[in-house]
Amino acid sequence: MNEEQQNQLLEKIDKRIAERLAEQSKQIDKRFDDVDKRLDRQDEDFAEISTHLNARIDGLEEKLDTKADKERVYASLDAIMNRLGHDEAERAAVTSQVDRHETMLQKVARRLGLN
Repeated sequence: MNEEQQNQLLEKIDKRIAERLAEQSKQIDKRFDDVDKRLDRQDEDFAEISTHLNARIDGLEEKLDTKADKERVYASLDAIMNRLGHDEAERAAVTSQVDRHETMLQKVARRLGLN
């Protein structure tokens, strides 16, 4: 195999690698878009829940007369807030993972000269 054939073979290999990376990049982008959509829906749901809970809490505060009732309600609210905090931490972790993947893909693209 002469040098020209080697160069042609290397060009074909480079082209196939670039095509596969582009395809995988599109697939990863689509998956990240899907995750973003789900997180956006969760944010909207949490905003709705928060608004609803605030309205209910305001109504309950007016009706509660005894300290025991108030303590029970506050314990329930603390549990809900704790759950919301965990969900927020999970969203932050997913966002961080998306950022790491994006950085990695950019490095791979630069090394392959796809920029």
